[in-house]
Amino acid sequence: MKLQIDENKIYRASQAAVIHDLGNENFAIWNRYLPSVVYLNADGIKFFKFLETNSFPYKKFRGFKRTFRKLIQANLVYSHQNDPYKNEFLEGTSQCMHNIHESMELQKKERLPYISFSIFNQNCNMKCPYCIVSYIKSNRGKLVKRTPQDKLANLKKIIDKVFHCYQTEKDQPIRMMLNGGEILLEWDVIKEAILYMKATYPKADIELNINTNATLMTHEIAQFLVDQNFSTIGVSFDGYKETHNQTRTYHNGKETFDHVLKGVEILNQHLPKPLPMFQGTLTGDHELDIEKLMEMKNHNFDHARLGVNLLGISTQEAKKMADLHFQIALRSTQTGWSVMDDFFKSYHSILSAETHRKRFTFFCRGFTDLAGKSFYYNIDTEQVNILCHYVTDTQLTLDEIDGDIYHPLIFEKGYNYLQKRLEVFKENCTDCIIAGICRGGCILSGIDPFNKMNPAACLFLKETWKQYLSYAFDENKERLLK
Repeated sequence: MKLQIDENKIYRASQAAVIHDLGNENFAIWNRYLPSVVYLNADGIKFFKFLETNSFPYKKFRGFKRTFRKLIQANLVYSHQNDPYKNEFLEGTSQCMHNIHESMELQKKERLPYISFSIFNQNCNMKCPYCIVSYIKSNRGKLVKRTPQDKLANLKKIIDKVFHCYQTEKDQPIRMMLNGGEILLEWDVIKEAILYMKATYPKADIELNINTNATLMTHEIAQFLVDQNFSTIGVSFDGYKETHNQTRTYHNGKETFDHVLKGVEILNQHLPKPLPMFQGTLTGDHELDIEKLMEMKNHNFDHARLGVNLLGISTQEAKKMADLHFQIALRSTQTGWSVMDDFFKSYHSILSAETHRKRFTFFCRGFTDLAGKSFYYNIDTEQVNILCHYVTDTQLTLDEIDGDIYHPLIFEKGYNYLQKRLEVFKENCTDCIIAGICRGGCILSGIDPFNKMNPAACLFLKETWKQYLSYAFDENKERLLK
């Protein structure tokens, strides 16, 4: 049913509106706090500008009601005494933190089962220049010298604590993630830990997942992953051979592409069907040939997910990466072989999902949906946290929590980190043209893992957003301007 317009009601143009000129007298307009984009022609923009003067009665034109209806539905005009949208947005941030606090308190008090359990290590046999572990090296935990037997014994203790309730709660699922560094450096420990977990807690519904660079893959490991029914196996390529070998090298500088590819080929000999996708990182030094990138499908990949490095780069590099990133996304739509990352999926969900229009939430699930419900254990440093293994400010040693995985200090550290992140966001980002899109939730957004502003990421996000809007308009011009 169409929205009925009361022409006797006085509407004003919101100060939260952002107008982006698409050229040829076409414009994209959205509310920076509740982004739902409207495309208007010159007459539509003139009408919006008319509302900025708070004049009445309304100046009608062809398509007046349709344009008016679009502006109301997209929260671009208001009929209240004051412009409500910024306050509503800030209230949403407070509600978000309240929800997280309530969830954490319940988790801690009731000692509820963790629904996500991540085991990771800090060491790696590669030396990638953009690695997040390198970026946070000033705050990395100190390596604890332990024999494999001691590491396994300590990991079993953690498993027992995490799975304490799974002897009876058969239907309670838990997502287990193995990550790094490079987790296969600890394969003997990990393998025995998984066998112990499965044997000791047979009623637990466990979803196993692993990320690896695959250079250490063997037939024995591949068959184990199949036998244990791993849901996902993540392997990384930075584009194709030439670009990959620029950034993903061993510590001695030797190239790794052929070794990674061999690892994938070993996996494919054991998997029911070839590994469906690869993931990777692009940098400004790659000088990427998009057509050569598309040839990676010849290795039996259905698709890929390539992000960009935004940590420690200049704004000039960020602009270049935004252009490249968008060209890759565009080529993906033309070939039907997708190399886009989740960045565009995030934009799409915001623009289409009603649930995003009236509330604030951090983008990263570890910061929101799973905040306090996930447990992370670093087997190299014997540290734990409940947000993300990249967020080193929240890590605590087992001694600091007396071995209690529900220790109040864990939850206090996690909540304080998010509170600080939100303070940085509110201080620096709330008047940004994409405040409701970026939301300060991920390590690749405008706020880095130390809760410091990242100007390069800010520029990248804005540039990519504008290109996304232009592309969406060009593809749907006739429908959008009806």
